[in-house]
Amino acid sequence: MKKDTHDVFGPDGPEVEPALMLRYLVEKSEELAHKNYAGFPLPFRLLGAVALIPFPKLQTDFRQIVSPSDDSLKERSEKCRNLFVNALAQPLDSNSYTSKGSADLPFYSVVSNRFCWEARREGEAMIEQKDFRFISIWECMVWIALQGDAEKLRDFQGKCLQYTDPEERIEQVIPILWAAVTRKVREN
Repeated sequence: MKKDTHDVFGPDGPEVEPALMLRYLVEKSEELAHKNYAGFPLPFRLLGAVALIPFPKLQTDFRQIVSPSDDSLKERSEKCRNLFVNALAQPLDSNSYTSKGSADLPFYSVVSNRFCWEARREGEAMIEQKDFRFISIWECMVWIALQGDAEKLRDFQGKCLQYTDPEERIEQVIPILWAAVTRKVREN
């Protein structure tokens, strides 16, 4: 498949302000503390690792916390929350995350699928709660989710240009996420 070089967000995807990402992860940590999951969802682990890049010690601690453990998810979620709060208290050198290079990374369908599901759930929750504070993080999640499908990625970017209202944008993009997930299920 020919790689599409036109990208509304640039080669690194939507920009996300680091403090916003950390606040999002603080909230997600609090939510996860009350879930009955066996472990941390893949999108949380990946976004957390990226958010902590400017803080190598915290990133190392985070990786240890989210690794399989006998400790309860509640206990580990509280530790994650404390790490993100600690990162928020430290000065940040930039207003957004920057790419470490332009090398093409391999595409993993499991990552795409998990981000599709999470972005769909997040989008539906934002609409239900009428809370769009984390729309740029949602856009980032969708962008990651659709990396393996140039056509759906173009559709998503087109909706972002066409719909400036966050609620309308999400409503227009959720069917794209559903199509991506159901196509993958049928192919597997």
